[in-house]
Order: sequence, then structure tokens, then C-alpha cells
Amino acid sequence: MKKKLAAVLAIAVLVLAGASAQLMLGVSGALPMDSSMSATEIKDAFTSGDFIMYGGFLELGMGNIGFGASVNTYSYYDSFFGQEMMVIDGDAFVSYHLFKAKAFLDPFAELGFGILGSQYASNTTVTAQDFLSASYYWYAAAGVGINLGPIGIFGKFAYNYALAQKVSYDDEYGNPQYYAAFDPYNTGSAYIPAFRITLGAKLIL
Repeated sequence: MKKKLAAVLAIAVLVLAGASAQLMLGVSGALPMDSSMSATEIKDAFTSGDFIMYGGFLELGMGNIGFGASVNTYSYYDSFFGQEMMVIDGDAFVSYHLFKAKAFLDPFAELGFGILGSQYASNTTVTAQDFLSASYYWYAAAGVGINLGPIGIFGKFAYNYALAQKVSYDDEYGNPQYYAAFDPYNTGSAYIPAFRITLGAKLIL
């Protein structure tokens, strides 16, 4: 009897949560950066589109709490490999919206876990095993959005805490090669940006 009651209560909670939930779909542009970038350089990057990772996201908001995931990509020519490279940044996150996700003014915070990896642009698969290099990371972000009915825009600033570098590429002698997960400047060093600025737009269903 207790198990049946628990099952009924669980179903009721899910139904009520689904009825009050807000599904948000959107597009975004993210600039991975470090502390050496000036405000002018950041503005110029978004204006020109240089080093901006473009992608999309979805988030399910239930009151003040939300759960979501995003994927952003960036392509550049790597002089070391001599070909076009693809950088993929994917993450899953939980968010807290101070005035709920659909409020006109939407201050929010996020905590998430992601993977940043690079592979040849000609590679059509996106599993972690196919990355030449990849880094897992935690991140915390704060941002603010403005919503006009079903349409919203937002900006957020994130701090990335990189975990150990995962290397899947060995040289001809079997020695691991540490190539950067994100290396548009062709430094050839393992690197995950400490910060990320994201601008985006969303549709609230």
C-alpha cells in the first residue's frame, strides 16, 4: 500500500511540475577567454565574430529552478596539424532564477559540468573517444536576462574550473601528446579558458 501511495505521489509531483514548467530553447555565442583580454578586445571579438563559439541550448524551468544543456562549436585552421579543426564545448547545468525564468527581469546563476574537446573538422562523430584532446570542467556562472513575453535575451559570465586533461592521441612511439582542447592561437599547449562570456536569445514555450 505504501509503495502504491508513493508511486501515486511521485506521478502527481511530475504532472504538477510538468504543468508549471517552462521549456526554453535558444541560440548563443560564447567567448572563451582569460584575464589578459581587455574590454575592447572582448567587444571587438563579439563584433567581428572571431573566436566566438556558436550553438544552442535548452532548459526546463520549474519555478525558480531550471535544468538544461548546451552545445557550442568553433572551427579554426591549425598550422600544427595543417587542417581545419573543430572545437566542441558541451555542458549540463542546474540554474536558479531569482524571479523565475519567465520574469521580465531575470537575474540567474548556474552550476554545471562540461567537456571541451577538439577534433578534425572532417570527423563526423562527436564522441569523447574521437577527440584528439579534451578537458572536463566544472563551471559557475552569473547572468541576467530580459524577457518580453515568449522572447528573451540574456548575458552571463562563467568561471571554468578545469579537471585533468584527457589525452587520446599517442605519437608513433606510444607517448601521449598534450594538444590543446581549445587553441585558436596555435600555442600547442594544453589550455582550457578560465572564463567565458555568453550572449544569447531564447524562446520560452
